[in-house]
Amino acid sequence: MEIIIKKERRQSLRLSVKQQNILCQVPINTSSKEIDSFLSLNNDWISKQHKVIKILYPNFLSDTKMLWLGQWLDIVVSKGKPDLIIDKQVVVCWDGDKDNKYYLKKLEKIQKEKLYELIKKCTSSHPITYNELKIKKMNASYGRCHSNGNLSFSTRLSHYPIEFIEMVVAHELAHCIEMNHSPAFYKVLKSLYPNYDVIHKQYKHYLQEVTYD
Repeated sequence: MEIIIKKERRQSLRLSVKQQNILCQVPINTSSKEIDSFLSLNNDWISKQHKVIKILYPNFLSDTKMLWLGQWLDIVVSKGKPDLIIDKQVVVCWDGDKDNKYYLKKLEKIQKEKLYELIKKCTSSHPITYNELKIKKMNASYGRCHSNGNLSFSTRLSHYPIEFIEMVVAHELAHCIEMNHSPAFYKVLKSLYPNYDVIHKQYKHYLQEVTYD
């Protein structure tokens, strides 16, 4: 993980996650000392994001485990035509040529296929219709309900337990009826997913807190 310093026309210092790195945006005239102090004050947050990034972007050629649907699966590397297979363990077929970027692209394809299957199953049990369903990389949220009735979900959900995925699906379906977070929205949400408060609290910081089995 790299911390990228970006000086720009702005009034405050800001940290965010950009793919596999931390982006630190600072005003143009910010000194190195001020930047170091800001990073030091936010060291705990940076450490937590570093852990999350390692989970979201595993190194299939050196890591020993991968978090998948809330379970740590062993990563096994074997010789063969390059491929990635996820079942009861993660099998990495490697010919000595492909780098980790190749396997991360394979992972994204598998994430989309599995999440599409799970989310379609979740939505079929609720009497709420939507237009189109998309699975894609999303850094700021787990899911989104668009004003046109389309639903989008983040590939990062593949690392969470299924009950959390079900909760996120119910959340976005509720937005098909109530677009804001009003009391009316939460009434619809809890009718779809009565255990919402418990599951939301349990998994709110899951990727930051989960430990290796």
